Amino acid sequence: MKITYCTEWSLFRKQPYHILSESDAKEKHINGEPYVVVIYEAEDVINVIEIDENSLTVRFYNDKFENYLLYGFVKKDNRLFLNMVYHYLYNNGEEVEQILFNFKDTGELFMERSNNVSKEVEQREAVVDVTCNWEEFPQFGNYFGIIRIEREK
Repeated sequence: MKITYCTEWSLFRKQPYHILSESDAKEKHINGEPYVVVIYEAEDVINVIEIDENSLTVRFYNDKFENYLLYGFVKKDNRLFLNMVYHYLYNNGEEVEQILFNFKDTGELFMERSNNVSKEVEQREAVVDVTCNWEEFPQFGNYFGIIRIEREK
């Protein structure tokens, strides 16, 4: 596993911009300044983590370099709460469906499934256990907690 730090991730080009040294990234982490973490497995990007003072976003990439999953965390009392999940489905490189899960710390869940082909939209609401949506804010360089796909503890 290799980590690159930068100030910006290009969604269009799918590459990091303004590379930071590890010490510069650590200083940004300590000072609560925004920075980006790009995690590689072999030569392939598997995660991109965008960190700022109020939130943290994790993008998950598959072997076709498609962003198939996105986690959105918000800071609450120096911890992170996973309040948003997007799951993207692709067919021949084209996004055909996305599913949004929007969580509140009270357990309220709003789900929306949007099919880009049929244009159908399905919405649901429920109350769920959000215990596993809480995560400690990561120490610099230790991002394993926030890149876990399976959230059960």
